[in-house]
Amino acid sequence: MMVVLFGLMYFMMIRPQMKRQKELKKMISELAKGDEVITTGGMVGRIDAMDESFISL
Repeated sequence: MMVVLFGLMYFMMIRPQMKRQKELKKMISELAKGDEVITTGGMVGRIDAMDESFISL
């Protein structure tokens, strides 16, 4: 019974979250200079420069 509950929890919660993280990483890796973006704060801008962990709008 416990194994079934853990299996259900994995397929209902953990797996979709991992899929979203994978899609987000793919989207970020495909960004390029000049792309228009909207920040989580609602600001709209174009990418000016990119680094490994920093994007300048």
